[in-house]
Amino acid sequence: MGITNKLGIAFGVLLFLIVFVAFTGYSATTDVRDKTEDVILTSDQIQQHVSAMDVSLEETRRLATDFFWRYPTLDFEAASQTYSEQVNEQINEVVALSVELQQLISESDVSDALRESDVNLNFYLSGANRYADAFDGAVELIAELATPETGLMAQLDNNSASLQALLQLANDPNLLLPYLEMRSFEIDYFETRQRPLMQLALNRAFDLREEIGVSVALEEDQKAQALTYIDGYETTAAQILDLDVSINSRLNELDLEAEAIDPISDQLIVLAEAEVERARSEIDTAAGLATVALIVATLAAFLLAILVGLILNRSITRNVVKLTNTARELRANNMMARAQIDSEDEIGLLANTFNDMAGHINELVQKQEQKVVELINEIEQRVRAEESLQKVNRAYKTLSECNQAVIHARDETALLEELCQIIKEKAEYSMVWIGFAQNDEEKTVRSVAQAGFEEGYLDMASIVWSDTERGRGPTGTAIRTGRPIINRDTLTNPDFAPWREEALRHGYASSAAFPLGT
Repeated sequence: MGITNKLGIAFGVLLFLIVFVAFTGYSATTDVRDKTEDVILTSDQIQQHVSAMDVSLEETRRLATDFFWRYPTLDFEAASQTYSEQVNEQINEVVALSVELQQLISESDVSDALRESDVNLNFYLSGANRYADAFDGAVELIAELATPETGLMAQLDNNSASLQALLQLANDPNLLLPYLEMRSFEIDYFETRQRPLMQLALNRAFDLREEIGVSVALEEDQKAQALTYIDGYETTAAQILDLDVSINSRLNELDLEAEAIDPISDQLIVLAEAEVERARSEIDTAAGLATVALIVATLAAFLLAILVGLILNRSITRNVVKLTNTARELRANNMMARAQIDSEDEIGLLANTFNDMAGHINELVQKQEQKVVELINEIEQRVRAEESLQKVNRAYKTLSECNQAVIHARDETALLEELCQIIKEKAEYSMVWIGFAQNDEEKTVRSVAQAGFEEGYLDMASIVWSDTERGRGPTGTAIRTGRPIINRDTLTNPDFAPWREEALRHGYASSAAFPLGT
């Protein structure tokens, strides 16, 4: 059977499985939906309303808390307007949701416990309204305290600033020290709202009053003015303490209202969750048989799909994998790899064709490799011959120009310099020099001519031709032996050690010395 027929049968079976499972699932889902749609919708709406009410009330508390914490550092009027509007919006949202929830409960088929929760909803609404009233009352009290320019805190700052300006004119440490301590305790009080700190500030105000009375740095009218500022400061501080007590009382009312609402909110949440659970129970009951039918259908489809997969794997996939692995081996230069597939379908035909192509490719590769080797050998021979010819040509040209220089020479020094220049340019050496062996005690070699990149190398080389360390280099050895000496590697030649560092710095990787006879 061909691959086309195999795949056609397999896809037909899989299509049947898909349709069978889809039909079973659709039938079960439709049945469950028809029976439980109203229950689910009502339960979700009830839970959403209760959750939204709880979220709105929590947001109201958060806004109130943020206002009480932040109004000292923000512009009071802007903060009051912003937070008050948001709190009222959240309370109105709670009221609207509560009314919708009451209507939903009265019109739906819900549990008796949830239907009897209408009384709790009324308490919930009443508590939310009382919470809003308590918040508005607290905002009004804080307005007396923190309103810019007219609030008690602004009045306290004005008295304190006026007093400070007057005391600074006196420049008396006995007056400034209690004043600064008074201000420090005042600042600590407003940061922590701990009543003893304000009392300490008032005590320092009393000490300052006594110091003003005995001070000689202030005139009598200045003393009277300072005492007036202290009176105002003490009066305003006492009013702030009383107002903070009232504000704390309002905050306690907010906490009590929140504590009263929380149990009702928790009960409503529990009832809403119970209603959802009741709906889920009905759904579970209605979906039981549908689930069993869907499981049976799915299991049958799964087993049949496995059977189809095994058949496809045995007849198609396994052979494709064999063919792929053989292709990978060929790609890895294993030209003897062949696909071992015993099948009469299209994959078997493809494997036989693939094996034949691999054999032909192997033969072609071997022939091409042989040709490449032959071509490389021929190229190398031609390159060597060309290099040899170039070297010979350079040598003949160098020799010819040297002969011409000798013929036309009139001065030995000029001749030697010209010979160095000709050899350097025509033979393409980095540096060429001529030295004469001296018969002095050290048997030195004196440089008489040079051309190329030298830069002081010959001056520091100190070459001799005696059988010593500095006489065993190419130059000294050539003079002693009368033979050409070649240094093929400056880096590794042990006889070249005295000059190695400087030679490498100049770029002399190798060198040669030729004795000149007379």
